[in-house]
Amino acid sequence: MHEFLKKLKSRYLMEAVISILAGLVFAILPDWSVGVLGYLVGAVLLTYGVVLLINGAMTSQTPILTLAVILIVVGVVAFFFTQQLLDILFWIFGIFIAVRAAFYLKKSLDLKEIGERHWWVHFILACALLLVGLYVMFDPFQFRRAVVIVMGISLIVDGIESIVVYCRLHAA
Repeated sequence: MHEFLKKLKSRYLMEAVISILAGLVFAILPDWSVGVLGYLVGAVLLTYGVVLLINGAMTSQTPILTLAVILIVVGVVAFFFTQQLLDILFWIFGIFIAVRAAFYLKKSLDLKEIGERHWWVHFILACALLLVGLYVMFDPFQFRRAVVIVMGISLIVDGIESIVVYCRLHAA
């Protein structure tokens, strides 16, 4: 049990730091982040598609070849239609934020049930995260730049929530 808590604490702290750093980049450099994100997605998909294409050609596996071609096409599209692809990714990210916030809401209510005095901190952060997620989901197309800033803020809030959990676990 002690080893499990140690791993859990490390995971929360690492997740928090990564989330806050990524959030700061998105919030401070939204225009740059939009372009880089599109090109990174395109490069990753294109690279993975080429690797699968080589692997599929060497093993003559049609499903792998099919997936490779799809990934290559999506990767190329990401380079030429970055903004449109990112609109879709932002919408998906909004869903991710909202779902994660729902889990945090459940966790905060569980903390209340077991008598945790500061359950309301988790609850407030989860509500804030839920509002951010819903905003990103329902309005990513007109406010692309704002969405990137909101994504950054949501990552920062998410990181702060993870640090709060880390501190509570560290005290345990």
